[in-house]
Amino acid sequence: MSSLAAPVFARLHDDQVPAGSRPLLEKVKKDFGFIPNLFAAFSNTPILLEGYLGLDAAYSKATFSPAERQLGCPRDNEVIAVF
Repeated sequence: MSSLAAPVFARLHDDQVPAGSRPLLEKVKKDFGFIPNLFAAFSNTPILLEGYLGLDAAYSKATFSPAERQLGCPRDNEVIAVF
C-alpha cells in the first residue's frame, strides 16, 4: 500500500479546464504570472475556484500580514477533504 494519498482533484491542463473556470484562471495567471497547482486543481470545479478566490480577496482586505494570511488559507501540501 502506498503511503502517498491520491489527490482529491487532479491538476488540469489547458484543454481540460471547464469553461466556467477559464476566465478565473486567466486572472490568476495575470496576477501571479503563472497558475499555482492549488488553483489548477480547484479549477476542476468552477464554484470551488471562485469561492477560494473570494476567500483570498477577503483576506487581502484584512489587517493580516502576508504570512498570517498564508496560515489561514489551505496550501498545496494540505489534504483537502470534500464531504
